[in-house]
Amino acid sequence: MNDIQKSIFDLITNKSKEIENKKNTVSWKKFMGDYFVRVIKHYISKVITDAYKVTEPNVYISGFPIEYDLLIVNKNAKPKEFTYSFDPKDVRIGLELKIHGIFASKKDLKRNIEKIKNNFDIVRCVHCHINFIYLTFKEVTEPKRSNSIDYLKENRIIFKPDYKVFCLCDSRRNTIIEGQWEKFIEIIEKYVKEPQKYIV
Repeated sequence: MNDIQKSIFDLITNKSKEIENKKNTVSWKKFMGDYFVRVIKHYISKVITDAYKVTEPNVYISGFPIEYDLLIVNKNAKPKEFTYSFDPKDVRIGLELKIHGIFASKKDLKRNIEKIKNNFDIVRCVHCHINFIYLTFKEVTEPKRSNSIDYLKENRIIFKPDYKVFCLCDSRRNTIIEGQWEKFIEIIEKYVKEPQKYIV
């Protein structure tokens, strides 16, 4: 088992348990989403080549009104004045991160996933050197009942062949999906080295 994937799993699981014990009627969903994004930023930053850096969360690509969780940009890139928006020429990868995937009926699920894919397509149609990756912390996959939805599989079907999808753990079994972190980092490394190779 990959030590980093296990560390991420433990951090998110422990923080979730800590929050569950709080006497509070306000949802912690957004907090946990932000926490997950910052954990992922921390671990990507440890391994990414020195030529690039990972932005802070909630970031934009200049010219597009779409917020992304993280961007991987040239190390000297700076956001436009009074914004957290980076010039497209400095951007290599956009990351959409979810602590949990989308819960919906199969029909609504497809529509909701396509919204995310469309946000990737809008940028790639103009700036083909920018790649996008979708990563969830946990997702329902390989359900035991034949009529249940395999949410991870549905994600991969809709994002294929243009975008990669990764999931760190199975939400029903609460178990790590082996090798996902290594594959996620491997794709990041390929995209920053040879962005034009992965044109949609």
